[in-house]
Amino acid sequence: MFIIGLIVDTETHVIEKVDCTAGLALTVEFVSEQLVGRSLLDNDSLVESITDRCHGSSQRALATAVRSASATHRDLSAGPAT
Repeated sequence: MFIIGLIVDTETHVIEKVDCTAGLALTVEFVSEQLVGRSLLDNDSLVESITDRCHGSSQRALATAVRSASATHRDLSAGPAT
């Protein structure tokens, strides 16, 4: 299981800080470099960046975690359903 934690500016949707359950500090640093400063609403671009640059065993899990975080953020940003 790969878990990613994000701090996101709720007004701009820009990712400010990232952490994840990767076992290597280098992987955590890589994930942070790929995501910090980018909009969480730009799901396709974020996933593409990861799949283009990450070729390790965690590639699929990381892409899935980013898609999930983006979807959750979109749902929360939309507010309560009426």
